[in-house]
Amino acid sequence: QDRLDFIFEAPTSIEKDPQRTIFRPLRPITMLPIFSFLSSAVKREYEIESKTIGQGKFAKVYKARHKASGNEVAIKVISKEKCKKDEDLKRLQEEIEIMKKVKHPHCIQFHEMFDSNSKLYIVMELVTGGELFDRIIAKEKYSEKDAAHCFIQILRAVDYLHSIGIVHRDIKPENVLYANMREDSPIKLADFGLGKIIDIHEHDKVKTMTTLCGTPSYLAPEVIMRKGYGMECDIWSTGVILYILLSGMPPFDQTSPPAVLFSHITKARYTFPEAFWGGVSAQAKDLIRCMMHVDPKKRYTPAQVFQHAWIKAYKEDELPTEQLGGDSGNVQERLQELQVASRRLKGAVNTFAALLRMSRPLSSFPDEVERKSILESVRSDPIRLEVLKESFDMLDRDHSGFIDLTNLTESLRALGIDRSEKQIKDMMDHFDVLKNGTISFDEYCMMMGPGHYNEHGYSKSMENELRSIFHAFDLQRTGSINGRELREILHRLGTDLSDSELDAMVSSADRNKDGVIDWDEFKHFMLSQVYASG
Repeated sequence: QDRLDFIFEAPTSIEKDPQRTIFRPLRPITMLPIFSFLSSAVKREYEIESKTIGQGKFAKVYKARHKASGNEVAIKVISKEKCKKDEDLKRLQEEIEIMKKVKHPHCIQFHEMFDSNSKLYIVMELVTGGELFDRIIAKEKYSEKDAAHCFIQILRAVDYLHSIGIVHRDIKPENVLYANMREDSPIKLADFGLGKIIDIHEHDKVKTMTTLCGTPSYLAPEVIMRKGYGMECDIWSTGVILYILLSGMPPFDQTSPPAVLFSHITKARYTFPEAFWGGVSAQAKDLIRCMMHVDPKKRYTPAQVFQHAWIKAYKEDELPTEQLGGDSGNVQERLQELQVASRRLKGAVNTFAALLRMSRPLSSFPDEVERKSILESVRSDPIRLEVLKESFDMLDRDHSGFIDLTNLTESLRALGIDRSEKQIKDMMDHFDVLKNGTISFDEYCMMMGPGHYNEHGYSKSMENELRSIFHAFDLQRTGSINGRELREILHRLGTDLSDSELDAMVSSADRNKDGVIDWDEFKHFMLSQVYASG
């Protein structure tokens, strides 16, 4: 019997009701107040490459060449079939309106759009220089002056967006891109999917936004508290980026339980440890305090940031040019560790949890009211949502946005888990809530559920499930998990790690720094943030 197979119980099949469906017909895309051309013109105007260069919940992004001019562009292809819900259509509508409105050298540019019965084609600027942190990691030398050069370009983009009444709401390093690979490449702010258009004339009077959205570590206090917030939330997020640019570390411990993480953010409990901040100017630290003030009314505006002494020192070429790092290694090394998201390990564990649950008897699916409640709970928790997306993507092996029978079969085969075709189909049925032959991300979230905690922080069933997964990861049966075992598990799930990424993954859970992850460390790591419902 395969090492990974022993944790799975024999699956039980469920009757499928072919008549059952709750899909609503797609609302006509003409509801979107946008100008577009017929999709038949796309191929006449552009030569589109077959390989995707990006992927989202509803869309794939392709590289293309404009036939007449020879210019290279990116084309975002949005599936209307996947974008059925009112809230999704509304968000898509707002994203397109924002993209059409934005015209700035430090923001991704919209060119034109094509429409068809089943798809939208958004043609936009192609950027090829990679993400912010990746470029910094590649630098041989990185100084406070270099950090300021990056930061000012991001700030110019934020200042422009606010001046035209747009709040980005998801400013994070992954959305800060370089236009090209040249050393002097400009920086571009991307992804307006969570952006919001507001009335700048009423902004100071009424804070109309209450949606908890964005990436947990970059959320402003007022966003977490959900008492109404405005464009000041973008300044906080930009301040978090500046903190990381200068130290290589996040201001808040990302391995803390969600309640602790959010408590630290809402109270602005961050410090400047000398080990990481040695050599960084006092002016830089002061600017961060001004941008990450817990009270949005006292938080600096972009105009005030531009007038700060640190920015003036940069413009007058007075900032330090020595390598940043302090006593704990250089910033590039720490950023590389930060890039290896602990969510990969959490994602892998949740993938095993999902396979376990698919293999177990299921008496009934949650009804429509329960499904809606579960989904709302998951969506309201950005940390849980992020980990589940990582887990879902490991099973969605062809990146189609859905897990089908082929995906599940290939995943089980890669893990060495022997199941018959009927058993695999039964496993699919356990998560196929809508009975359409595939598992969408929403269905996956419904069946994995939100994180639940008892008075000790987690449920007993959750711990039992984790222990089974720990034993599965312990391929050599040593009572601990080492780097080789993690590399093998992640490889089987379709993710290959470099040596430095692997070291960082082990280090993220290895509390006593002995080079392996024992059961107590594994449990602490997984339960330090939302893992799974019991």
